[in-house]
Amino acid sequence: MAVDATQHGRDPCAEKREARAEAAERADRDLFDTLLSDFKRRHVAKLKSARTVSRELDRFALKAWHGRNIHAITRRDVVDLLDEIAESGRGVTANRIRQYLARFFSWLLEREVIASSTMTGVRPPAPEVSRDRVLTDEEIRWLWRACEEVAHPWGHP
Repeated sequence: MAVDATQHGRDPCAEKREARAEAAERADRDLFDTLLSDFKRRHVAKLKSARTVSRELDRFALKAWHGRNIHAITRRDVVDLLDEIAESGRGVTANRIRQYLARFFSWLLEREVIASSTMTGVRPPAPEVSRDRVLTDEEIRWLWRACEEVAHPWGHP
């Protein structure tokens, strides 16, 4: 084989080096870190809550899957991550991470990086209860007093 390549004026060692470099580039291209960075730059940056979404994805998903190939991350990995967050007493945070990851994997699906979404069938790990908080009369008095001490637009002009 090497004889044939050299007879045609090609360098077999250089071809092998180029093939290895291309394979490494393709492997880096499918790393969770790389894809998450692209997602945050192209999609999350446009959101009002970009800082929060980015911080939470880094804090949980990137910490758990740093350096992993996106094709190696399974539904089981996602469920384990969400369960771990929910069991630590942060059920609403686990639900938000699920939403962020669902959008991330949908984005990967749109770009044909993955063939099917890892998030299909993953349910919110914790129930959410809406808050029914109403200020007490005493709290309203404190608010009015504070507004009177502060200048316009809350207090007197």
